[in-house]
Amino acid sequence: MTTFNTAHTKPLFTTKSLMSLGGLCLLSALTACGGGGGGGGDNVADTAAPNAVIAFPTPFSATDGNSLIVRGSASDASGVARVRVNGIEATSSNGFGTWQATIPLELGLNSITVEAEDTAGNANRTAATATINALGPRTNSIENLIIDAANNRALVLDRGLEALFEQDLTTGVLRVISDSTTPDAVNGFSFPSDLALDVANNRVLVIDASLRALIAVDLTTGARTVVSNNSIPDANRPFGAPEHMVLDEANNRVLVLDPGSKVLMAVDLATGARSIISNNSTPNGRNAFGSPRGLVADFVNNQVLIVDSGVDAMMAVDLATGARSIVSANNAPAGDPTFINPVDMVLDTGSRLAWVVDRNQDMVIVVDLVTAERRVVSEGFDDPRRIDFDRTNNRLLVLDRGLEATVAVDLSNGSHTLLTESNNTPNADVPLVFPSDIALDLANQRVLVADRGADAVIAVSLVDGARQLVADGSTPVGSLLENPEGIMLDLANNRAIVADTSLDALLTVDLVDGFSTLLSDAITPNTDNAFGRPARMVFDARQNRIIVLDTTLDALIAVDALDGSRTVLSSNDVPNGDNPFSIPAGMVLDTTNNRILVVDEGVAQLIAVDLTTGARTVLSSNEAPNDANPFGDPESVVLDLANNRVLVGDDDLEAILAVDLTDGSRTVISDNTFPNSANVLDDPETMVFDADKQIAIVVDVDLDQILVVDALTGERVILSR
Repeated sequence: MTTFNTAHTKPLFTTKSLMSLGGLCLLSALTACGGGGGGGGDNVADTAAPNAVIAFPTPFSATDGNSLIVRGSASDASGVARVRVNGIEATSSNGFGTWQATIPLELGLNSITVEAEDTAGNANRTAATATINALGPRTNSIENLIIDAANNRALVLDRGLEALFEQDLTTGVLRVISDSTTPDAVNGFSFPSDLALDVANNRVLVIDASLRALIAVDLTTGARTVVSNNSIPDANRPFGAPEHMVLDEANNRVLVLDPGSKVLMAVDLATGARSIISNNSTPNGRNAFGSPRGLVADFVNNQVLIVDSGVDAMMAVDLATGARSIVSANNAPAGDPTFINPVDMVLDTGSRLAWVVDRNQDMVIVVDLVTAERRVVSEGFDDPRRIDFDRTNNRLLVLDRGLEATVAVDLSNGSHTLLTESNNTPNADVPLVFPSDIALDLANQRVLVADRGADAVIAVSLVDGARQLVADGSTPVGSLLENPEGIMLDLANNRAIVADTSLDALLTVDLVDGFSTLLSDAITPNTDNAFGRPARMVFDARQNRIIVLDTTLDALIAVDALDGSRTVLSSNDVPNGDNPFSIPAGMVLDTTNNRILVVDEGVAQLIAVDLTTGARTVLSSNEAPNDANPFGDPESVVLDLANNRVLVGDDDLEAILAVDLTDGSRTVISDNTFPNSANVLDDPETMVFDADKQIAIVVDVDLDQILVVDALTGERVILSR
């Protein structure tokens, strides 16, 4: 989490930063305040336009919000009179030395343009620029989708957000049609599980398994109306746990499959009345349901097709009699591929082909309804759940719960494309799988990320969020990387230091060729003080040593940067047992005060560790200085020396807290309600801090993304995902 460079030390203040902080009178003694003459010389007219810098957001970022707080600075010899951002007047308390403005956003790419004008009337219409991609809402737990080809969209149910979305089939952009606030809270969803498009009535019909209800959603307004539940129109033939449905327009009804009750029933759309078509006693017990799942209509043959994960088969149900017959099973016909856990399917009546999602095998299997033969169409999914057929584009759309994405499958070759790729930032190249730590490389305008899911070190641009592979388990040849957990930079030697938890070792990774070498492990250079699970690191330049936080040993281990030898700096025995560690999670170096600051999620404390003695002192806990804004599960910490505070990422609170280093008091600077709900924090496991811009760059391990958080306003944007 720490960058070190023994080659030089950056000055605390520069002319540029003093101009920003000091108001209007810092250019030189030859220029008077307010644009007047100076020093007895001739007055010289000010013809130079002011300058401006955007501190937040970064040059290119993304958001799922519809507005943005932009923050920056401006300077001019005569004084800055006004700053506007996209035509919105900025506010300032120091003559626009620093300023901020809240701007509205439209879906898609938004240019941010800062205009600055000085007191002499000189204007710079493009003093600073940036770009932000407004992605619209992001799904949470997609449950099902159907294609609305006439409108080039998919209609998507999200059970996590309890919402119905429309998704553009070309761009992947989402828009809310109906949720708990759209248009209101009346008849809100609880566990929406399946849907059917009723074009004639401009509505979508939704089955909610938790409410045990059939709900109609107006596609224009999003308003929800209950068509049928266990009291409407009556309690006869109640729903158990309805999950699947198809629309039978000819008979003005929907056919509902209830796996909980093992029943196929019909619901009259005029009255809401329910009637049983088929269950394990209707019309008889032959070919009984086991765990019926996916349901499609085959009205040409007056039947529906059902995949059943209980008996690993596809069966047909006659709509006139309710009789069940096997269409394709693992012994009918025998041979591969077999069904293991078929959960959904879609039918092309013209070709008599049915495509089946098999969740356990992460594949799509096509079944020829004439011959009952099966073959694999596409595999390599993560957790496929639902499927639909996009006839116009000759592709399947598969909902993958593991990827939390809609995957388009080309039927000509089985290849995959993420329909939601537009929600990747800036693209899908070199994806983050399980990012675990981050190091700041301001000299190259990037961060380096240790990704233990990809077994990789990935460079992420601070300019546009683009990701580039530095090294992984097979690149370059001979790489030692197995499970990189922690990372720090050694810029003087143009290398990264990586803590690998599979090897229980520290590795060096060359930043030019990605080549890795062993620095320290259980036998290198000796067996003394071997690692348990090295997780985080900082560099103590004065002692030329790497301080390693070991989450198994609950200790700080000092590692000689030259020979890799290890000594215990602080543990629950060293120097004593006072203020012991419980689950130390993150740390940051405070050289000015000769200490390391550690957040411990087990005891919910911020602990100072003396770099000389290893003695531990509690700086902030949920009792000290008081119980205001208590820690939940503090995991990461960065130092903001200019403001005498640290910023702490808290997993349980899903928030960034500021902790005053004088009195230990805590304040929330950013959470999922402040300053707004855009770009949520889920698990801010690690972060780094750009003190000049006052921004934290945060790795969210649960959402597999990197956020930038404004440490002054709390606003959040997505840098890379």
